[in-house]
Amino acid sequence: MIQMRISFTYALCLFFILSIQFSDAQKLSRQEMMTDIDYYFDILRNKHPNLYIKYNQFQYDSLENAIMNRITAPLSYKDFNRMLLTLNQYTDGHTQILTNQIWEEQYSQHYFPYISIHHDSLLVDDKILLTINNVNANVIINEIRSSLSWENNPLLNELTTNYRLPNYLLTFYNIDSPYHIQLQSKSTGEIETDTIEVKNAVFRKDPLKYHFKFFPEESIAVLFYNTCYLESEERHLSQVLSTAFNKIKQKRIKYLFIDIRLNGGGIGRFSEYFLNHINYRKNKCIYNMKVNINQVEDIIKNEIKHDPKQIMKDCGINIFKRFVVKRKLKLADKLLVDFKTTGILSMPIILPGQSKGFDGEVLVIQSRKTYSAAIGFTELIKQRKMGFIVGEKGGQPFDFCGDVKYDTLPNSKISIMYPTQYNYFTHSIPTEDGFLPPDIPYDVFDKDLTVDDYKEIIRLSNKLK
Repeated sequence: MIQMRISFTYALCLFFILSIQFSDAQKLSRQEMMTDIDYYFDILRNKHPNLYIKYNQFQYDSLENAIMNRITAPLSYKDFNRMLLTLNQYTDGHTQILTNQIWEEQYSQHYFPYISIHHDSLLVDDKILLTINNVNANVIINEIRSSLSWENNPLLNELTTNYRLPNYLLTFYNIDSPYHIQLQSKSTGEIETDTIEVKNAVFRKDPLKYHFKFFPEESIAVLFYNTCYLESEERHLSQVLSTAFNKIKQKRIKYLFIDIRLNGGGIGRFSEYFLNHINYRKNKCIYNMKVNINQVEDIIKNEIKHDPKQIMKDCGINIFKRFVVKRKLKLADKLLVDFKTTGILSMPIILPGQSKGFDGEVLVIQSRKTYSAAIGFTELIKQRKMGFIVGEKGGQPFDFCGDVKYDTLPNSKISIMYPTQYNYFTHSIPTEDGFLPPDIPYDVFDKDLTVDDYKEIIRLSNKLK
C-alpha cells in the first residue's frame, strides 16, 4: 500500500514536471524571437521595392529596436504573433505579418453590430460605444487597428476591424457572445446598456468568380468581376467572354457595368481578357518598374531575357529589320544600365487601340473592398479612357507595390508576405490622397444594386458628357 502511494506520488510529480517542460516547449525563447524579428526586417531592407514611402530608414531601425525591447521573457507562439501584428500599421498593404499562429480562420461567425469609426469615437447606431463586457471598447478597437496598414482606405480598415472584432474578443479578451455593451447618447450624454444576442454574422460574398446579368429592356448588361485569381478559369475564360460579348452585340446593349466591388485582387494580367472586348483609342504611356537595388542582378539573370546575338540571328538578313532591332537593342542596353544603377526600369509603351469590341458606355463600380490588381483594373480603364468610375474610393491607393512573395519566420513559423516590385505608369490621372476618386459618387457599399440604381447612374453619367 505504501509502495503504491509512493508510485502514485512519483507519477503525479512526473506529470507536473512534464507539463511544465511541455509548456516551456510551447514558448519561444527571447533569442528565437529576436532572430525572427531580425529576419523580418532584413527582408524589408533587402527585398522590398519601395519601403521608405512613408517612414524613413531611421524610423524603421527605431521600430525594430522598439519591438526588440518589448521582448523581456519567453512568449507563446500566439502572443508573439499578436505582438508582431502591430508592425502592420507601419508597412504598405502588401507587406504584412499574417495570423496563422493565432487563427486558422481569420473571421469569426459571431455577430456584432457594425461600428463606425470617427477619429476616437466608436459609433453604433449613432451612439458612442463605451465598453464591451466591461472592457474599454477603444482599447480593443485600437489594438485591431494597429494590425492594419496605414496605406489602406480608412473605410476598408474600418470594415476589416469589424470583421476581426469577434475573434479578438474571444481570443485575447475571453469575451464571447452574447455581448453586453454600454452606449452613450451623443446629444444627452445618457448611458444605456444593451445585449447583443448570440447569432451568426452574414458576410456579403459572391460564389462566382465572374458572371453576367442582362437587362435587355433597359439596354444594360452587368459584368460581375469578383476576383483576379482566375488561373483555374483561364482555359474557358476567353470562350465565356466571347459568348457573353456576342450576346451584348446581338441585344444591342448600350451600357456595360463592370462591378468590381468585391474584387480583392489577384493576378493583373487576367484583366486584359475583359478589356480586350472593349474599344479604346490609341494612347501612349510610360511604364515603370522599381525593385530593391539588392535584387537587380537576380532579376536580370532570372527574369529579363536579353541575348543580343540570338535576337540578331533571329532577324535573318532583312537589312531594315536588322537596323530597327539594333536601335531597340541599344535602347535596351541603356535601360539595363539605368536599371542596374537605380533599380528602376522605365520604358515608353504605345497602345494601338481597339475598334472591334464593345463601343457603348462603360461604367466600372468600385468600393472600399476593391483592392490590389482590381485597383490596377480601374487604372487601365482611366488610362485608356474607356469609361467612368462609379461608387466610392477603392481600398488601396492608385500606385502600390505588388508581385507578392510569401515566407515564414524561421523559429515561430509565422507567415509573412511582402512585395517585390513597384509597378506604376507615368500619367496625369487625378487622385485624392493617392486614391482614385469615382467620377460618379454613389452609395454602393454592401448593397444589392437594382436596375433602378443602374438607370440612376446612367442619368448621372449623362451629366458628365
